Amino acid sequence: MQRRDSLFFELLVNFLLVIGPLGLIGEGLIGVWQNDPAYPDAFVQFGGLMMGVISLITLLAYLIFWLWGGRERVPGYRKALWGFYLIWTVVGIWLALLTLGVVAPSGIWRSFY
Repeated sequence: MQRRDSLFFELLVNFLLVIGPLGLIGEGLIGVWQNDPAYPDAFVQFGGLMMGVISLITLLAYLIFWLWGGRERVPGYRKALWGFYLIWTVVGIWLALLTLGVVAPSGIWRSFY
């Protein structure tokens, strides 16, 4: 029963870590679509930076668990979360670079800027 409780707690914490930046990005994108003059792109940028920082920290934590416990002993859901946060890091860094103007927008992003 304790393993099930710790699994639920770990997945809940990961869900809360993901929903915070997504809320900021969503709020910022709605403001950008509505041409809000209150700089909603700052929400998108801050959400992207939060995504990058949170995912780098969790990647490091899962890598430590992976190296410490051995690859065979790491549960499958932790391997899946590690893969998810690896993708989440790339998306967060790309979004932050896009809103900072380091990466030129292309495709659908051209309509925002």
